[in-house]
Amino acid sequence: MWISLLMCVLWSTIVENGVASAQGAPRIQPFSFSKNVTFGQTIKTFCSAVGREPLSFQWHKDGLPLYNSQNIKIQSHDDFSVLSLSSVDYNSPGNYTCIVKNTEGSATHSAELVIHAPPKWVKEPQDASVGLEGRVSLDCEVRGHPKPRITWTKIDGDEPVLLKTRTRHHMGDNGSLVISDVKPEDAGRYECHATNDIGAGLKKSVSLSVHVPARFENKFQVETVRWGETAILHCEAFGDKPITLTWTKNQMPISEKESTRYEVYDSQSEQSTTSELHVQVTDREDNGLYICIAKNAFGKDERTVKLVVLEVPGPPSDVRVEQTWSQSATVRWNVPYGGNSPITFFVVQYWRDAGAPHRLEEEKVSASQTFTMLKDLQPGTSYVVRVLAENEVGRGNPSESQQFLTKEAEPSAPPTDVTVESRGAGTLRVKWKTPPREQWNGQLKGYYIGYQVASSSEPYSFKTVEFSKQGEEEYRLTNLQRSTEYRVIVQAFNSAGSGPPSQDVIAKTSDTDPPSPPFLWVDFQSRSSIGLKWKHKSPPPVKKEDDKETPVAQPGHYTLYYKDEYGPWSEITVPRSAEREYTLSGLREGTRYQMYMKATSEAGDSDSSDVLTVRTEGGALSDMSSHPIVERGEDTPIYLRLSVIAPLGSSAGIIFLVLIGACFYVRREEKRYKAAVPGGPDRRYSYCGSSTLPHPRSYKDVDKNRPLLRIPGVPMPPHPPPEGYPAPYATMPIRCGSAITTERRRPSEECRIVVGKNGMLHHATMDRKRMAGLTIQETAEVHHYDMAA
Repeated sequence: MWISLLMCVLWSTIVENGVASAQGAPRIQPFSFSKNVTFGQTIKTFCSAVGREPLSFQWHKDGLPLYNSQNIKIQSHDDFSVLSLSSVDYNSPGNYTCIVKNTEGSATHSAELVIHAPPKWVKEPQDASVGLEGRVSLDCEVRGHPKPRITWTKIDGDEPVLLKTRTRHHMGDNGSLVISDVKPEDAGRYECHATNDIGAGLKKSVSLSVHVPARFENKFQVETVRWGETAILHCEAFGDKPITLTWTKNQMPISEKESTRYEVYDSQSEQSTTSELHVQVTDREDNGLYICIAKNAFGKDERTVKLVVLEVPGPPSDVRVEQTWSQSATVRWNVPYGGNSPITFFVVQYWRDAGAPHRLEEEKVSASQTFTMLKDLQPGTSYVVRVLAENEVGRGNPSESQQFLTKEAEPSAPPTDVTVESRGAGTLRVKWKTPPREQWNGQLKGYYIGYQVASSSEPYSFKTVEFSKQGEEEYRLTNLQRSTEYRVIVQAFNSAGSGPPSQDVIAKTSDTDPPSPPFLWVDFQSRSSIGLKWKHKSPPPVKKEDDKETPVAQPGHYTLYYKDEYGPWSEITVPRSAEREYTLSGLREGTRYQMYMKATSEAGDSDSSDVLTVRTEGGALSDMSSHPIVERGEDTPIYLRLSVIAPLGSSAGIIFLVLIGACFYVRREEKRYKAAVPGGPDRRYSYCGSSTLPHPRSYKDVDKNRPLLRIPGVPMPPHPPPEGYPAPYATMPIRCGSAITTERRRPSEECRIVVGKNGMLHHATMDRKRMAGLTIQETAEVHHYDMAA
């Protein structure tokens, strides 16, 4: 009975310990790999563990995790895992580890897989040849496990010599033998031996041949040649034949086919091979390094020939004028390309830049100096300077020209050809020409006109006149005493001061004024003629300071000046006539003409009228328009251009038709309104066309200086103008001619007309209201060119 009890206690203890062990941290049953594994074999290993489930298994190789792949397969179960390796190779050996984890902890166990393999060729040694002083590598690459040991021996006679790493011999990691700076004694047979104590190992002997490659004894030479001559470059190569020689320039191959200036001549002797390169008509582009390349079956060598083409220097760069004074200037430049020959000196060339050719001045400067001072220059004058260099070959091209201006000094000469003539009561016209250009000493700013009564001892009074660049200047002295002699002088001045005065000229003022300028416009034009009209109205006598009226002379005749756009001015004397019209005939068709008119009397010529620019019909513009193309002054106003007039004329015609329709509509509505609503004293009506009710009128003056132009469809003002017509003004009566209003007009509802600065009617706005309160606003845009509306 005690024995049974004791066995029950022992069994209970064993069971409890087993359960406790099964439910604790995992423990791995040790495993290992077979010792006789060979390449290509498939092996399996088991990792079995106990502990609290669930258990997780992982496999590592050399510390890196393993996963299922083509050669690796892992199968894990509740308490064990199987690792299968198929077709093991050189990558399979290593340390494999099984890792087991559960909630209580983890456990690991590792086993090494070792594969034994005899040496096997990866790169078998081969016979080789090498040039003298070259470098050769004899391959002997094997694999096996453990890693094979490789040794090289040189079979020299009956006793092989074991080779070790030294100055010219080197054993590579892959088992190759590298020999550098090969000598003739390196020729012979070499043997590679590989073993890892598994099997008999591997052996292979090879032969090494040493040959003499092509070579040059002289590797560098310099050849010089003058620009335009033929350069001959020579190279001679030694070594085993056959040897080929080729030429390159700046690392680019030279081909006789690409340029006829290159010729190559090759020759051979018992000891060497020679080549000559002829470069004909050399220029700067031929400078450079020419390489002769010699090749044979065993190597190559290069010889460099530097060709230097001697030529004239290049143009100096960055030529600049640093400082200027009235009679001197400093010039500096940078040293140019010397043409492969030392520069002997620089030449500074300069001349005056005043339109016509001037004398060329030269100054030589030492080659060690890159600046100079130019002296004895003209004040306030524009000069051009350039620099060139010279060497033993010759003088090079000049640099880019630089322009500079010396500082100004006072003009050294007075104005010339000073004339003074009377231009009316108390007015003198002074004319003169500029001083000689070389004596301006700068840029003229203007003139001082000095004048005094000839019999007076008072100092001169002066007027300042701006410089106009016309060569011939003119100025009017006004508000002078009538019938009095005056002494007049003229002085030119610039930024530095004024020059000497001219010789004084005495002239006497008149007691009558010349006529006023005529007012000229175009009447018609054709292919060969232009019709002109003008009007002339003498201003009333002018009262002077002594309250005496100065009479104004009446014109005796008129002078018409005209020219085409490229020809000189011509003049025609036009007799005075009541019609004041003239036809200029014999003109070229499709040509632009300029013209103006002056009135002439006993007191002198009037001022010029405005200059008209007119193109005759025909030519390229013959089909564009039949109306005159008139331009005034230098620039044609945009509102007179054909591209503006044509569309505006069409627009005006359309608006005119719309206004006529509106008038009929308003008249009809007016009759209907009269029939419906009796008129009262407070009703005011404005009718289209005539009106029985009085209309207040206001007048607007249009530009008085614009000429009257003839525009088709628009009547010209009466000629001569009626009394009260303020010619040459254009007076426009403003009234509501196309609106009807059924209630009193407020100031804001007045009909409005806008006249531009150029005297043109831009638009008129008219409001009208209907009984229902609807407001209709009509805007008529009509261009009137200085005409009465």
